[in-house]
Amino acid sequence: MDHIFRCCPVAYSIWETLIRADKKEEFYSMDFKRWIFVNLSNVGGFGRDQVHWDILFGSLLWCLWKKRNEWIFGDPDRYNESVLQRGLRLQKESVAACSSNAAEQLQGTVHATVHCIIYYIAELLDRAWSIKLCHIGRNGNCVADWMVKHVEFDDFFHKATL
Repeated sequence: MDHIFRCCPVAYSIWETLIRADKKEEFYSMDFKRWIFVNLSNVGGFGRDQVHWDILFGSLLWCLWKKRNEWIFGDPDRYNESVLQRGLRLQKESVAACSSNAAEQLQGTVHATVHCIIYYIAELLDRAWSIKLCHIGRNGNCVADWMVKHVEFDDFFHKATL
C-alpha cells in the first residue's frame, strides 16, 4: 500500500508538487498508518496550500487507488484528467457540497459531513445523466476484502498518537 499511495512514480510526482520543501523528509519517512492519520487529520502541515488539505489528501488517495485499479483491471486511459487534476476536482466538489445549505442546516451535529455528502450525491443523481448504482460484495472485490480483514481500524483511529 505504501508503494501505491506514496512511492510509485505517479504518487511521488503528485506529492513532490504539493508538499512543502521543509516537510518532505518527514512526509516520506513517516510510518504508513501514521502518515495516513496525520494527513487525514490535517495536523501535519505538509501541503503548500493548507486549505482543506485533509480533503485533498483523501481525494488523491482515492484517485490513486482508482487509477491503479484501472491499470490492472480496466482501461487506463478512461479519463482525460490526470490523477492530480481528478483529486483537485474531487476536493473542490467535496468542499462545495459541505458548504451548501445542507451543511448549514446540519451544523453542530455529529453526522453533518455524511449528510452533506448524501445531499450532494442526491443533487448529482438529479442531473440529466445515466447513472447506475450497484453494490459489489466482498466476494466480488478481493482487494477491498483483503484491506478490511488486514487493517486494524481500532488501532488506527483510536491509538494513533500525534
